[in-house]
Amino acid sequence: MSLSETKRSGTPGEWIAVGLLILLVLMPLGMVLSAWVITIMWSWFVVPVFALPLLTKAQALGLSLLVGYITWQYTNTNSDSESGPWKWFGRAVGLAIFRPLLVLAISWVVHLFL
Repeated sequence: MSLSETKRSGTPGEWIAVGLLILLVLMPLGMVLSAWVITIMWSWFVVPVFALPLLTKAQALGLSLLVGYITWQYTNTNSDSESGPWKWFGRAVGLAIFRPLLVLAISWVVHLFL
């Protein structure tokens, strides 16, 4: 069995279930880990130099969301002619409407812990 055959085994429903499970487990875990790393780096580099207070994990996560939102850059890996106009339109709507709303929703939840 080749690698491409291995990747395609399983039903589409199974792939969706695995994808959702990974998203629901890895995304929060990655966010907590990122906040923890930021609090440590903040205490090492920012506190001694600028005499600022330590960050809580919720503040670090909010700061991470803010900086990530401001500095994020879209890179198109497929040409628009290959993906079709509807896929391009869906991507544009997602980037213009759903991404800001998702970041705002996550930030609102984080803000509740401050």
